Amino acid sequence: QAEPGSTVTVTYPDGTTATVVAGTDGSWSVPNPGNLVDGDTVTATATDPAGNTSLPGTGTVSADITAP
Repeated sequence: QAEPGSTVTVTYPDGTTATVVAGTDGSWSVPNPGNLVDGDTVTATATDPAGNTSLPGTGTVSADITAP
């Protein structure tokens, strides 16, 4: 979750980034670049409309490769 209208930037392990704007409910998502593996760490920051940037948050990729 982020403040509604915030710009969220996610940095992937290879240094590439994806940027999206949080919705009116603060939700957001970014595309999977296709090269993430189990255990990779991604980092996200949010910048609100006033220009205040959050501290970075991190998440660890958990890949579920179980066949349906």
